Amino acid sequence: MEKLDGIHHISSITADATKNLLFYEGVMGLRLVKKTVNQDNPSVYHLFYADEDGSPGADGELDGYRVPNELPIHVETMLADPRHRAVAHLHPPAVVAADLAGITIRPIYGAYDIPGAWLARGGVPVYERAALIRNTRLGKEMVAAMGSAPVVICRGHGITSAAATVQQAVLQAISLDALARMSLQIRAAGGTLRDIDDADWQELPDLGSGFTTDAAWRSEVARLPADDAERAAR
Repeated sequence: MEKLDGIHHISSITADATKNLLFYEGVMGLRLVKKTVNQDNPSVYHLFYADEDGSPGADGELDGYRVPNELPIHVETMLADPRHRAVAHLHPPAVVAADLAGITIRPIYGAYDIPGAWLARGGVPVYERAALIRNTRLGKEMVAAMGSAPVVICRGHGITSAAATVQQAVLQAISLDALARMSLQIRAAGGTLRDIDDADWQELPDLGSGFTTDAAWRSEVARLPADDAERAAR
């Protein structure tokens, strides 16, 4: 898979703040730069992480912090489905370009990326507005377009991917980006986009989270520049 460009922001809900801290500091190599309470539920922590240099997050830098413009993307997506514990909103150019070119993301390959094939087989919905999703009304519109799918393309904007974990949400986005890149390459070569044969689906099993999530995540971390990979492995 190619490098995924355009990660905008990620949010997640955790039932264990201590484990959350251990993961983002000990595994991802980030630094806890601010701790407040969730304004909607003061009994829940609101934790802010940044890179090892604390940027942003230097002393006083988060003073006057305001809610991100597109927080409704995360809030409304999580409220719509209790299975959504993590939401990634990203701006991958290939997905945006493919959609604007009129390309529907379909399962054009199989064993090349089994989770990606199944993701595409279920259909990838499109939210047809190119607006900045900065209020509840627009957030609900996007969620309505998303329906029961785990991902949605926001036309002329980016994508939203939701899952039980941050890793799964990001890996879904990577799969969607890979499908878009491949679709654009086939079109550019003068080829025709075709779904894989129906008979092939029974030979594309769920290989379990140990492979589709854990191993895939390690593989993506290994693709990072040396310094970033070292921090992520800690």
